[in-house]
Amino acid sequence: MEHVIPILTFIKDISWPLVIFIIFLYLKKDISVFLATVREKLTSATIGNVQFDLSNKSKPANLSIPDSTIPDKPANWQNVANIFWVGHDLMWTIDVIFRNGNKEFIARGLKQSLHHLSCIFSSDHPTIVKMKQIVSKLNTTLESDFDVNKRMQFASDVGSILSEFGSIVGKHQPNFQPEPEQ
Repeated sequence: MEHVIPILTFIKDISWPLVIFIIFLYLKKDISVFLATVREKLTSATIGNVQFDLSNKSKPANLSIPDSTIPDKPANWQNVANIFWVGHDLMWTIDVIFRNGNKEFIARGLKQSLHHLSCIFSSDHPTIVKMKQIVSKLNTTLESDFDVNKRMQFASDVGSILSEFGSIVGKHQPNFQPEPEQ
């Protein structure tokens, strides 16, 4: 009987790991499908109806200022609060677009951005002209037409104004460095 107790103890000690191993072998395919689903959920995000792929692990793009095709026109560079609020309001508008904000909220963001741009540039400045075109396009778009594609297009249009404005502003700051020194 003394020899039987160690064997029973051994069987008791390995029984749970053995059961888990057998279950794992039996459910191997289902577990693989589950893990693939989890991996997919972790590498994509959905904001509103817009899906983003987060799986790109490449180095971020260089933030150097691209050469702007906008002619160098006079501007009120001393209006630093307006410069700040243009960037803020454009980003806020993009956020509203991606979060399924209604047309009224999008229009508010565009109106605020246009106001601040007008405090910096003259009314014939190409950035203001483009901004007015976006506002006009918004005014002719029905609320019911704001599907994912329309939202992506508006976000892209507003984002292009933001990038263009950032390039213009960066070129007017002496010794501007878009990235920290390495």
